[in-house]
Amino acid sequence: GVHKILANAEKLTANLAQKKSLLEMAVSDQESIASIYAALKQAKDITANVEAILEKVDKMAEKTDDMVYGEDGILSTISKGLKDVLAKLKKLDVTIDNVNKISGEAAGSAANLKVLRNEIDAAVNSIGELARELEKKIPFKKAPEIKLP
Repeated sequence: GVHKILANAEKLTANLAQKKSLLEMAVSDQESIASIYAALKQAKDITANVEAILEKVDKMAEKTDDMVYGEDGILSTISKGLKDVLAKLKKLDVTIDNVNKISGEAAGSAANLKVLRNEIDAAVNSIGELARELEKKIPFKKAPEIKLP
C-alpha cells in the first residue's frame, strides 16, 4: 500500500516538474489536448473580433447620436426650421385678420394682399430652406451603405 502511494506521489511530482497542465494530467491524450487548446485559442480570437466590432458599432452609434441629437444635428435643425415657419405663419394669421377687418376698403385690401403674398412667400422659402438644410445633414442615397469590418 505505502509503496503504491509513494509511486503515485513520485509520478505526480514528475508530471508537475514537467510543467504539465492539469488538463494534460487529466486527459493524457496529446491529440485531444491540442484540439482543446486550438478551440480555446479560436474562441479567444473570435472574442477579440467581436470586441473590435462592438467598439466600431459604439463609435458609429456615438456619431449617429451626434448627427441626430447634437447641437447642429438633424433634430435641432428641424426644430429651428419649424419654429421659423411657425413664426411666419403667425404673421400670416395677423395679416389675414387685417385683410378681413378692412376688406371693405379696396385700396387697403390691395396693400394687405401684397403683404399677405410676401408673408406666404417667406413661409414657403423658409420651408424650402429647411428641406435643403435637412438634405445636407441627411444624405439621401438610393442604397445606403453599411460598412462592417
